[in-house]
Order: sequence, then C-alpha cells, then structure tokens
Amino acid sequence: MIWALRGLVGMVYVYAGIAKLNPDWLRGEPLRIWFPQDADLPLAGHLLTREWVAVTASWVTVGFELLVVPALMWRRTRPIAYAAVVCFHLGTWIVLPQIGAFPFIMIGGALVFFPSDWPRRLLARLGVSRRMRHGRAVVPHRGVAWAVGVIAVVELLLPLRPALYPGDVRWTEEGYRFSWRVMLTEKVGHARFVVEDPDTGRRWTVDPGTFLNAPQERAMSVQPDMVLDAAHILRDRYRARGVAEPRVYADVMVAMNGAPPRRLIDPSTDLASVGWSLAPRDWILRRDASPRAVAARRTPPHLPLAG
Repeated sequence: MIWALRGLVGMVYVYAGIAKLNPDWLRGEPLRIWFPQDADLPLAGHLLTREWVAVTASWVTVGFELLVVPALMWRRTRPIAYAAVVCFHLGTWIVLPQIGAFPFIMIGGALVFFPSDWPRRLLARLGVSRRMRHGRAVVPHRGVAWAVGVIAVVELLLPLRPALYPGDVRWTEEGYRFSWRVMLTEKVGHARFVVEDPDTGRRWTVDPGTFLNAPQERAMSVQPDMVLDAAHILRDRYRARGVAEPRVYADVMVAMNGAPPRRLIDPSTDLASVGWSLAPRDWILRRDASPRAVAARRTPPHLPLAG
C-alpha cells in the first residue's frame, strides 16, 4: 500500500519533468514572464529580472523533477533529496503563489518515501513513544489489491492521452487535465460571444463579464472546453428569454508564453449545437495551423472579431 502511494507521488514528478522537455520551457518560458513580477522580493528580487535566471531555473526544474524520485528511493540520498523537495517547493510557492496548496501537498506527499515507521521513531525521540500503540500488519484483501492495481493503471495512462489528439496540447488543452503538465504555460485571452436568433435574424453581442465573475472569465478565455460551457450557458439563457434555437458564436484570441495572440476558436462554429465529446474537436483552431488554413474558416459577416 505504501508503494502505491509512492507511485502516485512519483508519477507527478516524472510526468511533469518529461512535459517540460519542450522548446518553450528550455528557453525560459513562461518563467521569463512570471519572475519579473516578483522583482520587489527582498534580497533576491533583483535577480528575477535577469533572463539567465529564468533559463537556469527552467533547466534546474527539469533536472529536479526527473531525478528526485530515484534520489528519494535510495536510502543514502533520501535526506538530501527531501531537503531539495522542501527548498524547491517553498521557493516556487514564494515566487509563484498562484499555484496554491500544491507545493505543501508535494512536501507532505514525499514523506511516503521514508520508511513507514518514521513517525513512530520521531515521536520516540521526542519522548512520547509510550503513548503509541503498535498495530499489527494487515494483509490487504485481494479486492483491495485489484482496486489499487486498476487505479495505478489509470494514473499511468491518463497523462498519455494527449498523444491521441492532434496539435499542441498546451494550446488545445485536449487531454490536458490530469496529465501533470505543471507550470508549462502563461496564457492570456480575450473572448466575446454573439447570440443569433435564426428565426428573426436578431443578434446580440455578449461580453462574458456580464454573466461570469473575473476569475471565471480569465479561466474561460483560454480554455476551449470552458468556452463551450459558456456558450451553452448563453444558449440556455436565451432559450429562457423566448429564443427557440439560439446560435452562439465565439471569437477568442489567446497569447501563449509571450507569443503574438492567435485565434483559438473557429468563429464560424455554432457552439450551441456542439455537444460534449472525447473526440478531437475540429472547432479548436490549432496553434501550428498555417494562416491560409485559418483564413479558410469563413467568419459569419455579423461576428465582430477581436483584435
């Protein structure tokens, strides 16, 4: 059971390290964008404005994530590796507080690589061992063992599913969730919608800020599946207002890792008629698509284009 937990923690590091072996990360993006925002930090803040610091931090992060699991598994290097875990995650939390509780989860989770009796030995050193009861070893039921095995297979395969989709997963986000692509992108987007009543020809331009709060709007404007959800919210709202079959179009411009903004969603697709599916979504415009291919997507003349 302890090895199952070690596997769950280890997969996060290994998959995160492999995902960072891409040109953007190795040349310092998006750390080059994030670090200068903390230039006012005491002592080391001025270093965060230097380009070489972002590039060095990117390479050090890759090395740490790929090597820390073997180092935690070997008894001789385990204390040093755990010290590196604490320093690395506290450092990322200080510089990138937007990642929330993740650093502390990993600091706590990495303790499973120590021998299972470490809490008892630690308390014994503190003089409280008399209060502890020694439990007996329990052999898991065969059904539990099978359940753990199934979970392990799922956890191993989920991060691989982006390979089933065309294009750059960081852009399309098809298969992105649970693939442990941690801190890979800085995406900024702008979205607006047009709702059309096909029966009367009436059209309404809708700012997403009118029905989403600020964090929801920021998240939605760079994630295609959330754009689809927002379009469905508008569809349902306009149906409630008496529009029988409203059509909803979206124009979304996204800049990723400091690159010039590009269109994310096919503006000619009626998102109100698009359902949820695990199949590749042809209404997501690929980041590597040629300008000619993007231009071939005819935009309805009534749709105002962003940018």
